Amino acid sequence: WELYRAAFGSSALADGLPTGVRLPMIPAGAPHNGHIFYLSFPDLAYRNRVLKQLRERGSGAVFHYIPLHSSPHFQDRYAGPELSHCQYHSDGILRLPLFDALDEKTVEYIVRHLREALQ
Repeated sequence: WELYRAAFGSSALADGLPTGVRLPMIPAGAPHNGHIFYLSFPDLAYRNRVLKQLRERGSGAVFHYIPLHSSPHFQDRYAGPELSHCQYHSDGILRLPLFDALDEKTVEYIVRHLREALQ
């Protein structure tokens, strides 16, 4: 987590990221739990384009989740209001590989290819 954060800077609106692409926001004085590192994209098409390019380079990046209300099992049963914020975050989050044996060289490889995909 710290290696990714260092590669992008300390701000959620890190320098060098395209407009609309954001990093995790950790409130001042709060620790992170380090269980995921993600980028948030402004729309599904942009996120999927970057995800495809990362996967083509061997990165294990993934989308985050499918909201329960729109899952194949539940979508026919949900009759509640539109959950636009939920869908926006589902469409926009791309999780970067993160596990205990991930080394600095691999993080640098992922970040380099991620920056290329963002251009």
